[in-house]
Amino acid sequence: MKRSWHITILVCLLLLAGGGAVILLPRIVPYGQCSDIYRQYADTEGITATFIKDYPVNDTVAVDVTLLAATTDSAWSLLQERFQVPPLNDVAQQLIDSGKDIVFTLQASKIDGTVELGNDYDKLLGISYRTKQISVFHVKNEDAVRAVLFHNLDKSVQQN
Repeated sequence: MKRSWHITILVCLLLLAGGGAVILLPRIVPYGQCSDIYRQYADTEGITATFIKDYPVNDTVAVDVTLLAATTDSAWSLLQERFQVPPLNDVAQQLIDSGKDIVFTLQASKIDGTVELGNDYDKLLGISYRTKQISVFHVKNEDAVRAVLFHNLDKSVQQN
């Protein structure tokens, strides 16, 4: 009788460990399902590229996101040029110099291998000057646009 309890407990622990592993281990998206922007910058020196499938922006909206983080100043200059990142004004620069991180959001569309500012809802750029990171939110409708805008605004406001 004691042996069956040991086996039952062992099986339960194995099931819990397996369930925990499924929940906690990162899921890897196949390279072919990643965004074109991720594939373009995945092997670029000085840039750490990450693709997140179905990132939950709020309770009801999830979007794909490509994160491009510059690890060198030259890589940040490249990202600023390719994504047409506007220069900071004096007030924003002072906030960033004091340790705050403002996430600016711009609408963009991909044209000829570069990202250009536009009026469509194809992509939204979340730009962090402090961390030298550009988040490309791949949005499909106006609800997703609003959700991303509020998400980025909330990230900026919660620091103050």
